[in-house]
Amino acid sequence: MSNDTRKSSQVTNLLFILVSFSITVSACSISGATVQEIDVPSKAMACTVRTAVILPMDYASDEQTRFPVVYLLHGAGNDHTTYLQPSILKSVDRGHFLAVIPDGGTDWWMDSPILPTVRRETFVVQELVSYVDTHFRTIPQKEMRTIAGHSMGGQGASRIGMRHTDLFGAVGNIIGGVDIQSYTNRRDLIRLLGPSSENAERWRDYSVTTEAKRLQPSAIHFFSIVGTDDFFLESNRELHRILTNRKIAHEYTEVRGETDELSRHSRLFAYRALERILARFAELFALRRVQGSKRPEGVGCSGATTLSHAEMQRFTKVTENGRGALVATVRRQSNDTRHESCDTHHLVTCHSSLVTGAKRIASQLAATPPR
Repeated sequence: MSNDTRKSSQVTNLLFILVSFSITVSACSISGATVQEIDVPSKAMACTVRTAVILPMDYASDEQTRFPVVYLLHGAGNDHTTYLQPSILKSVDRGHFLAVIPDGGTDWWMDSPILPTVRRETFVVQELVSYVDTHFRTIPQKEMRTIAGHSMGGQGASRIGMRHTDLFGAVGNIIGGVDIQSYTNRRDLIRLLGPSSENAERWRDYSVTTEAKRLQPSAIHFFSIVGTDDFFLESNRELHRILTNRKIAHEYTEVRGETDELSRHSRLFAYRALERILARFAELFALRRVQGSKRPEGVGCSGATTLSHAEMQRFTKVTENGRGALVATVRRQSNDTRHESCDTHHLVTCHSSLVTGAKRIASQLAATPPR
């Protein structure tokens, strides 16, 4: 065999090995979760709604087991495929629950008072939940059913969850537009509700900040994450203030990421935040299995964090002078709250065990490398 032929053969073998290795690595990196796309019939809207269902790997391997369900509502301009990301599939697989993602168009997940065929809320609570419980092996209890979403979906998930605490045990709000009264020039909202100048009461009634004032303590678990440069930041802060004043248990986290994109209204921020919300849901499901659906210990009052990326990276490190290590500034309180400053940032808490969850979410969000 000539040297050229031998070299050519070696190169071919090397390429084959590299290709085989690449295929093997890719196969191993894919989550064991699977996706089904289904059409769910809706009498309320006289149509079928395209819906994605993410199933954990053990759904197929253990045919006797029933699973909790997370309903995910996408933002404006997205669809039922929005959350079909590898990181989200892995979160579902690790959490051992189903994730259901319906297509909501740009209807803000509401029942329009002026458009008879726009019945997104009715579809979710009366048709979708029933369809999923009938066609999949779910645990049909509110304690094992949660709802979350980002942007438009954050508003939708929050309002639906608050209005239907008999169906959902927890809500995840990610960069949600929770006070639509602040966005009266949006054409999609005007299409659904009419001009705000003529329908001010209607716009107020459809805002999450209004619904929160009707929420009863202990009715539902509420988790909220928003970036420090998000254009919905102020409305999320207002929602946090309302829940705090009404002594509604919740976790509220503001995140300053390592880049501007990871601090403002972006899909990348939403994906990262959703991973953390899903992890919190998985913890709740696990606790409820053990505790027989009782409220987990330690969720007794509201907590909030406003943290820089550097501070979040130092959560588990107590420096010599204590600056930057917010763990050192946490104080356990009974009824009132205390503001403990750390440079220009602060941590507000009235229960150390609750704030642990918020700190974990914030630290993981900031520490995750960009994809």
